[in-house]
Amino acid sequence: MSREDQMNSTELNDEGCKTTSELLRSVKTISNLVINLDHTKVSDIGISNLTSCLHLLPLKEIHLTFRSTEVTDQAMFHLSKAVRLITPDLINFGIGVENTKITDQGSITLIDALDSLPS
Repeated sequence: MSREDQMNSTELNDEGCKTTSELLRSVKTISNLVINLDHTKVSDIGISNLTSCLHLLPLKEIHLTFRSTEVTDQAMFHLSKAVRLITPDLINFGIGVENTKITDQGSITLIDALDSLPS
């Protein structure tokens, strides 16, 4: 089993996301953030917890995946709010959401937020 396999398909849940968010709030020098929540027990609340601190970080790149989770359009709403607050230094935003409960409306919400970022 590879290291990546060990990190995916975990028992990580919303409370773990809250703890991760609290830890991220103390980080002062980070420019690239990769969060892989694929095949975890994370829901909309976990995504809300994680995204609540993104605007506090000096990020240039964010890559967030939560494939095969119970995440819905509500998570896209929280992520969209966070994206609108992110520093104008953000140059790369990647997301993976296959096999979730996100609908076209959730995707449109996020796309609108991304379009609002300075180019």
